[in-house]
Amino acid sequence: MHIGDDTLYCPPLPLLWADRSGTSTPAEALHRAYLKEIWGSRGAVGRALLVLRFATWPFILAGASAYMTWRNGRAIARRTGRGTTRQVVDQVAIAARYGIMPPWYYMFELYRDENRARAGDYLHRFETKYNLYFLIKAHLERGDGRILADKEAFGLRCVEHGIATPPIIAVAENGTVRAPRRRAGGAAVPVRFTHDDLFIKPRKGKGGRGTLRATRVGEDSYRLSDGSSVSEAGLRGLLETSSSRQALLVQARLVNHADMLDMCADALCCVRILTCRNQDGGIEVTNAAFRMALRNDTTVDGLHRGGIAANVDVDSGRLGPATNLGLTPEIGWCHQNPATGVPIAGRILPMWAETCALAIRAHAMLPHKVMVGWDMAITPDGPVVVEGNGAPCVDIIQRVTCEPLGAGRFGALLAWHVDRAIEVRDRAELVSGHPVRA
Repeated sequence: MHIGDDTLYCPPLPLLWADRSGTSTPAEALHRAYLKEIWGSRGAVGRALLVLRFATWPFILAGASAYMTWRNGRAIARRTGRGTTRQVVDQVAIAARYGIMPPWYYMFELYRDENRARAGDYLHRFETKYNLYFLIKAHLERGDGRILADKEAFGLRCVEHGIATPPIIAVAENGTVRAPRRRAGGAAVPVRFTHDDLFIKPRKGKGGRGTLRATRVGEDSYRLSDGSSVSEAGLRGLLETSSSRQALLVQARLVNHADMLDMCADALCCVRILTCRNQDGGIEVTNAAFRMALRNDTTVDGLHRGGIAANVDVDSGRLGPATNLGLTPEIGWCHQNPATGVPIAGRILPMWAETCALAIRAHAMLPHKVMVGWDMAITPDGPVVVEGNGAPCVDIIQRVTCEPLGAGRFGALLAWHVDRAIEVRDRAELVSGHPVRA
């Protein structure tokens, strides 16, 4: 199994009990699977290097605790009555026992007694995104998730399956702007922009980096999200120059449904919906979070880009209070948008049943993919699949729900699939007589 370069986030002490037999919860099974893989996948040299890296852990913990307590400690002490010294003691104890480092102590609000009592049920990015997901991908998914990384290919797949997705107007790559391919292996042809407003993003990218909004303000003029104005020829030249570094997609810009406009600033706000295959082969919506931008000058809505998010009840579409990532104390939990004062908590997203149904249909066109984090826009014309993430982040969902994923349906399904992946790998190794590693 491939292990991402993230072992500094995993303290060494949990490894001491990684081989204890028996598990009582899905979260414990997932933690134990990760710890066994991180140690067992390495040879003698790899284990020696891992031990050397772990030797730096006390210094990393001390530095992270000092910094995060400096940023948050006094505000949290005033808010909860838990003093800064007790917060530091908490951080050391929780890091040693559960592998939760200081930033996540504040993100998951483990200074609260009820959350700290469930610390062992939280899932971690270093366990899932770079490791357990990779194990599933290598032994169960048969390459199904690769198409999610190429947004042009994914858009083509959506069109072929009748899945609503933002129209691709053009693709810029290697200094050339061309029309999108209409079928797999199709020829590239020149293009002329015909849509009023455009959204530009990397063909292969994540986190909203490298995005640009172009609003038509005249017959031959666009205003860009950075405040500058260009002609159509100037926009084409900008795309040609930028595409020498990375390929770009030019899409028709979507707008939010009228019932959501007051919550969304000037960016398209998406719902992150987690879907997962269950033990019977069906597809379930397990969790959802609605993301909102706070500033009109931003092109995306992500929490990592300064936005906020609210939990979405998957049965009703009702929003909970909104929050940021919790790494600083300013926002906390908001029943109203902190920038505009409009209500958030208690609102019901429009067309919610249709949005969940579309996410399930999109997942079904990837027959071997185990789990996907879908970014879904709800527009005046209905829900639209913006893109899919084959290795969905667990931090945002756990933050907005204030609940550990390891104690819910997502954790139970993830543990079941990890167990299956290990069985498939072990069976292949038994047949071949050699280690099977991706």
